[in-house]
Amino acid sequence: KKRKYARRMKLVTTESLDALAEENTEPADPGETTEELAIRRAEIERMRAHLVKLPEKYKWPLLMYYLSGMDVREIGRTLKLPPPTVKTRIRRAKEMLRKEMDEHER
Repeated sequence: KKRKYARRMKLVTTESLDALAEENTEPADPGETTEELAIRRAEIERMRAHLVKLPEKYKWPLLMYYLSGMDVREIGRTLKLPPPTVKTRIRRAKEMLRKEMDEHER
């Protein structure tokens, strides 16, 4: 199953997780302090570390949706999945990320 899924992923071009961290290094607004920027960078790095740990079947739909800006139908066509399955996987990925980040926050 992993090989088949990986083959489908070769068709997908998404921004790398490194690009996610790099593109968010500029102040979000001109009034953002150095401390706020450092906190935001740390949060992005923490999220990136948790993202790479997600199972492939949840990680890719989430990345395609948020980083590539694809809609649920496009993701479904690319991964050969029905749109409700894509929605479910995105929701579950977000739940997993939230749970992991909350556990590490304690």
